[in-house]
Amino acid sequence: MTLYLHGGGFVVGSSQSHYGVVKRLSEASGMPILVPDYRRAPEAVFPAAVDDALAAYRWLISEGYSPDRIRLAGDSAGGYLVAALLCELRRRRLPMPVGALLMSPLFDLNIDRAARTWDPLIPLGFGNACIRAFLGETDASDPRVDVLAADKSGWPPTLIQIGSTEFLLPEAEAMAATFDAAGVPCEVQVWRGQVHVFQTMARVLPVARTALSRGGAFLRDVAGATPRGIVERSA
Repeated sequence: MTLYLHGGGFVVGSSQSHYGVVKRLSEASGMPILVPDYRRAPEAVFPAAVDDALAAYRWLISEGYSPDRIRLAGDSAGGYLVAALLCELRRRRLPMPVGALLMSPLFDLNIDRAARTWDPLIPLGFGNACIRAFLGETDASDPRVDVLAADKSGWPPTLIQIGSTEFLLPEAEAMAATFDAAGVPCEVQVWRGQVHVFQTMARVLPVARTALSRGGAFLRDVAGATPRGIVERSA
């Protein structure tokens, strides 16, 4: 079973908007996927979405799925929520899932520190506005927010897929370094020439189908996988 947290900048998106990519990922992994409609900003600010992700994880356990049968996945802001959920599980000393797949994940909510530049798909001003809406009155330096600074000890093996044109690429590489420091397997697949969450274009983009196939294989086989390092992909 995979718990999938959808993207949308914390302000849009739903289980319906992500039906296509989730369906393909489910087929590729050979397992069912749960997509909760977590609360979104600006009506609900941090930590509402993280609390909802935690509630969904606990619900799966209550339904008989042991943590060693649960995978996490997410795209964009949903990738951040996956990382925030893992932080919360560690903070509460709850059992970890077996693995995590993150597609074009956002990690750094500190707008000044991130120093992002041009991206072919995401207007910088819009992205920053979404982050501000999500945080509300919570500071980006809050330990519950700063997933980059979190100790990754005990986190599950993780696969990060990201396009080479994205302004989120440097923080994906920085995140992988924190995994390496903790001795946790993490692989960053940098897909050459691809844009933010290119996997959602699988209907028309062969490389997106390839990425989803590899992501699904990782979710299926993660119990025996040891992903590590930064790898450039072209197809």
